[in-house]
Amino acid sequence: MEQTTFYQNSTPINKRMLSIHEASAYLGVGRNSAYKFLESIGAKQRIGRRVLYDKSVIDQYFDKQKEGENHD
Repeated sequence: MEQTTFYQNSTPINKRMLSIHEASAYLGVGRNSAYKFLESIGAKQRIGRRVLYDKSVIDQYFDKQKEGENHD
């Protein structure tokens, strides 16, 4: 799978675990919508006290959605 680079405040973000701000920028939605969506697909991970979101889970979710559309 190719690595996707996206930008937050003109800074490239190219990592697997994202903060809520990075994840919401990646998804193009607001923070509250991102919280709900990311928790619903199981992308939320706790590392110590930090809560991060797994970009590979996000990508897999959308890949599956895309596959479902192609079979119709």
